[in-house]
Amino acid sequence: MRNTAPASQLLTIEIERPAPDTALVVVRGEIDLSNAKAFTSQAEHALHRDLALLLLDLRSVTFCGCAGLSEFVRIRDLAHERGARVRVVPSGPVRRAIVATGLTDHLDGAAAADAPVTR
Repeated sequence: MRNTAPASQLLTIEIERPAPDTALVVVRGEIDLSNAKAFTSQAEHALHRDLALLLLDLRSVTFCGCAGLSEFVRIRDLAHERGARVRVVPSGPVRRAIVATGLTDHLDGAAAADAPVTR
């Protein structure tokens, strides 16, 4: 199943179900204050009761502001509340922002360079 939604002119989000217990959220563009909540809304939509893994593929994100970083943590917390884990596959700019803010210990996979999306 694939669902594509433009969160704004700067951001496109595509949701796939590579397996019944896995959701893949592919994000392209920029995550900033103007669209971070829409990003979270789409990611939250991908969460369901039987989900074990939420993959955030951020390899095509060219900019991530502090609002986006905050929403990554919020998504992780929502997933944990529902019994799922989150794995982040960052782009260079996203990885640098995560490392600079000390969030690598809070976001699984965030420090990995050019990590493949494992399903």
